[in-house]
Amino acid sequence: MSRLIVKNLPPSITEQKFRSMFDGVGTVTDCKLKYAKNGQFRHFGFVGYKSHEEAEKAVQQFHNSFLNTVRIQVEFCKDLGKKRHPNTMEREENESQRTFTDPTEGNREVREDNQEQHQEGKSPTVSRFKSSGRAS
Repeated sequence: MSRLIVKNLPPSITEQKFRSMFDGVGTVTDCKLKYAKNGQFRHFGFVGYKSHEEAEKAVQQFHNSFLNTVRIQVEFCKDLGKKRHPNTMEREENESQRTFTDPTEGNREVREDNQEQHQEGKSPTVSRFKSSGRAS
């Protein structure tokens, strides 16, 4: 099965019109127009085809074509299941282990264990250290 994303759809499109438009190319397994939480149409949708060849045919036929007075864009959906590049993962891990001193607290070192603490509203891990022979 292959999925396509159709961008820049006109506001007057209905799911029935959307499906019938792409049905002429091959066997449509599913189609879905996307709406925001408040019900406003987001001007894009998805179409699924039974085979990759049918999806390619639809891209060739409809990409940069006009629907009413709007030029639509039809592309293959990107695979969201791909693993991220190893260097990106390493960089993110290194950034989450940053250490800095807090100038407002004098001799206090703050270590950010991970970004989740900040997103959840928790304070970062704090460690006190000795300075000038006295403990804080």
